[in-house]
Amino acid sequence: MEGLKVDYVYVWGMAFTSSLGFFLLGYAFAYFNSFETITFEQLKHFSDPVINNKDIFNSVMSGIIPGGAIFGSFMISFLVPYGRRFSLMILSLFYIVGCGITLYLNFYSLLIGRMIMGFCCGAYCTVSPLFIEEISPKQMPGTLGILNQFLAVTGVLFSTTLPFILPYPSEPDSYKTSLWRILFAFPSLFALLQFFLLLVVFRYDTPIFYQTKEDIDGYGNIMKRIYKDFDESNPSWVETASANLIQKKKPESTDDGKENEEPKFRELFTKKYRFPMFVGICLASFHQLAGINAVIFHSNQIFTDGKEGIDADKAGRIGTFFIGITGFLGTAFTLIISKLGKRTIMLWGSFLMLIILTFLGIISLYGYTTVQIIGSNLFVFLFNGSIGPCLWAYCAEILTANGMSLVALVNMVWTTLVGAFINLLVQALTNSGLFFLCAGFLLICTLFILFIVKETKGKSRDELKALYSS
Repeated sequence: MEGLKVDYVYVWGMAFTSSLGFFLLGYAFAYFNSFETITFEQLKHFSDPVINNKDIFNSVMSGIIPGGAIFGSFMISFLVPYGRRFSLMILSLFYIVGCGITLYLNFYSLLIGRMIMGFCCGAYCTVSPLFIEEISPKQMPGTLGILNQFLAVTGVLFSTTLPFILPYPSEPDSYKTSLWRILFAFPSLFALLQFFLLLVVFRYDTPIFYQTKEDIDGYGNIMKRIYKDFDESNPSWVETASANLIQKKKPESTDDGKENEEPKFRELFTKKYRFPMFVGICLASFHQLAGINAVIFHSNQIFTDGKEGIDADKAGRIGTFFIGITGFLGTAFTLIISKLGKRTIMLWGSFLMLIILTFLGIISLYGYTTVQIIGSNLFVFLFNGSIGPCLWAYCAEILTANGMSLVALVNMVWTTLVGAFINLLVQALTNSGLFFLCAGFLLICTLFILFIVKETKGKSRDELKALYSS
């Protein structure tokens, strides 16, 4: 709004610090794929893997991250009322503890450490989008919300790049390396960076949090940092600056007239909140049912097809690396087109992914490996350029903190289920059949966005609150 000068450096710095949680999420979800064989062999030689079947062992270790995230996405709702900034600081410390526990070569330490990291990942899915939405001025519509996914794919990219320093699993005595500890500890540096920045540099919570707590001093302090010329002694400036926030939350009034800053979980399914919750849960489900895991799984198969030993290991790492690059570029593209509006981006992204996935379903019946690789990378680009980042930014605009928590929980449940049954689905349906199944979900997703989802671009908080009321 004219007359108010945004301190873009400070706002971007706050958003970046919050989004480091998604960097930690992206790294945690992806990095173990590069270590699973080496870790299993080390446990066999120097400890006890407990689970002697390597495939089951890998499934358990991979699944514990989204499993812990389910718990974290729910439990964080009890911490958020004490402050978004405070929640992020606690999560960064917990993440460091989780990383530290995994450095000890023991099955149970790996399991517990990764479960703690997963807990933090689920919690970050709630807190970080909420934090960014609540500090976003109208002069920066849409852009800051995409930053979460950008940092997430950056975390994935790091997790696919750093393993190149490791020996390949097929190499003799590869299980003797200790380099894996460096890569296991690596994300703790970013968790420590997040904690330090929140402790020393970004020492205030969001304006919305201070409003709900009726903390006038805290509100004035953070507004002076977001707006260079904010004057807390001038009532007109206060009113203007408040209206200039995308997310202005006033304490909700209950039926008995009492004010309540955050609706309880049971209230989310009452008439007032039911429709936006329905939209958020559906988008969170389509986010995982769209086929991103199926495409990545299929891509790894294509890269290693017909290769054995070290050649297969090299091809797998290179293929995974390029998938990471593609996801990174897709999210970077979304930052450029973010002004189009989240609904528009999700709609066109879903439609184009539907076309690509249908094409992959047909072409995988006949081979054409190079074409499949190009199509898979294009799909990953589109996913990370549309519903991938827009889910969290959009839901943060239309939902409360507890609503975000529930959406994150649903998303992580689907993540766990898809990850657990992807192999069985491929065996039962073949890759082609699985692509067609996911294309069916994408068709429903496209129609859902077209006819149900509403655009949030340029709307004030009061308009967002009324968006699904009719």
